[in-house]
Amino acid sequence: MWNSCDRRIPRVYLETIDMDLEVLKFVVEVGRQEYESILQLLRSPKAGTIGCMAGVYGSYKFPDNISETDAIVMIQAYSRENHFQCCINYRDVITIWIDPNGIISYAYYQPKIEIKKHEALISTSNQMVGRSFLE
Repeated sequence: MWNSCDRRIPRVYLETIDMDLEVLKFVVEVGRQEYESILQLLRSPKAGTIGCMAGVYGSYKFPDNISETDAIVMIQAYSRENHFQCCINYRDVITIWIDPNGIISYAYYQPKIEIKKHEALISTSNQMVGRSFLE
């Protein structure tokens, strides 16, 4: 579980496996730089997600080779007309949320690391969104 970096990693564990924290920070920084370059690419979504009600989702298929900007306009119109929360998700990179009122917001999933006295938290995607931890 700690090797997959999907939860807080005790510092004692990192020390036990002889993990050099500077190397770990460097690896995350390389990932962050790659992430920044990915954000610069032109994106063409295949489909959006429609939040019909709590826990019930549908799919909104876009025409082939549509630009991200045109896809946002299309799904924004659908969202307003049908009063559904919608999104366009690029897994582990970004989610574009479209509110029925026309508000567009972005959730970015940049790789990051937080090293504390007793633990390290490595986030490589949206895996930590909505989670909370007791200190």
